[in-house]
Amino acid sequence: MMHRIRLRLGLSGERHGKRASAAVVPAAKRTADRCPAGAAYWTGASAGLEARAPIAASPTRLTRSLLVLAIAAVSVGPNVRSGHSREVIFRDTFDNHPDGATMAGAVPEIGDSWTRLTGAPELQVVQSAVSRGGKSLRITRPARGFQGLRGECDPRACRLRPNIQIAIRADFYREDDKQAARISLAPFGRSGFKPAIWAKAEGNFAVWSSEDGSEWRGKWIDTGHCIGHGWQTVEIVITWGEETKRFVRGRYDVYITRHEGHSLGPLSRTRIAHDVPALGVPVNTLLHMGIDSYDYQQEHRESVTYWDNVIMEVGSK
Repeated sequence: MMHRIRLRLGLSGERHGKRASAAVVPAAKRTADRCPAGAAYWTGASAGLEARAPIAASPTRLTRSLLVLAIAAVSVGPNVRSGHSREVIFRDTFDNHPDGATMAGAVPEIGDSWTRLTGAPELQVVQSAVSRGGKSLRITRPARGFQGLRGECDPRACRLRPNIQIAIRADFYREDDKQAARISLAPFGRSGFKPAIWAKAEGNFAVWSSEDGSEWRGKWIDTGHCIGHGWQTVEIVITWGEETKRFVRGRYDVYITRHEGHSLGPLSRTRIAHDVPALGVPVNTLLHMGIDSYDYQQEHRESVTYWDNVIMEVGSK
């Protein structure tokens, strides 16, 4: 079977001075990835969302070799993406926190603080057994439980303004396809789902669209991209438009980068959702970043996920 090769070159090597080595997956965890068949790759359009054929989840040996060469050849700084210059307003590699530290009230490397939204603090801890070099954050969701953290920026740096772009990026790891988690924009005081990427248990990546849905003023859209297990970078880039009646609406793209040792093989930075509509937010709202263990479809299971190199940036669009 022939596969179309589309290389999107981006930051795919060392990140913020940390090693790019992947954690070793125990042999018992090297199971086949179960991804739903027939899902569509979704892209937003002015007339609504249109479906495209999904991109194959498992590249051929030739494709994989080319991707490895592309990843090894590229070295792009964290603030130079798609021609945009952005200021880092939140960052945490977790290396400055001691092993076993809980994140509630912890101070990141850049930004104001970590705030526990829900769940037990002892289930949101820093550890060094699994990381991309140094330490990472482990979030454990007990069966029928919920865990949530908010990374808060300096209020002087993270207020919503018209015609800006917000980027949220993090390295994410799960040992098998039964684990689930989500990363999202978290406008302070605004209810409902926000721009987000959801790594579903036994499913594909999904994104939240604020149009054409009835659940919390929107719906989840399946991207058609299998998640697999191992280290990968997930990224949300939100572009905000003009102010209208003191509100600003945005649309966002989502990217993934799979790293060496991932069950599906390495993959350079690739867009998996485009022009997804986001809810309007009042001007001057504080914009933060959220990480949680959301998965209402598999909430009867325990879930363990790891996060590293969490970063949030702001710049002109």
